[in-house]
Amino acid sequence: MPSPEIPIIIPLIVVGIMVGNLIRKERPNFGWRGVAAGSVIGGLGNLAHSALLYYIQGQNAGQSGTRQYLTGQSMTSPSPLTVQASTGPVTLLVGSFLVGTFTVMLVFLVAYLTIKMRGKEIHEGEQ
Repeated sequence: MPSPEIPIIIPLIVVGIMVGNLIRKERPNFGWRGVAAGSVIGGLGNLAHSALLYYIQGQNAGQSGTRQYLTGQSMTSPSPLTVQASTGPVTLLVGSFLVGTFTVMLVFLVAYLTIKMRGKEIHEGEQ
């Protein structure tokens, strides 16, 4: 059975909601608990999405599909986010959780710092 790639859509939705809430505020102030909670929610959402994809792919995969995948895999280089079939679903699920958690954390922190720095420039320019 071919292994799915690690999805990234759920963490991006979570970080979009978090950054949207941050932008709406006049003074950006977001605690570490909020960042940690958002990161864990993104990781758990990514974990659930990966498990669902793996389960659905297992239902639809047959012997002929597996052979086609293996022969096609040897001719092309795998994507960096593709988890090899020999590692099993545990590696896929752990990797999905980690990717989801760190994606939300890094993107949100970069957005937070950008908004803070831009806010300082605006307030300094008004004085």
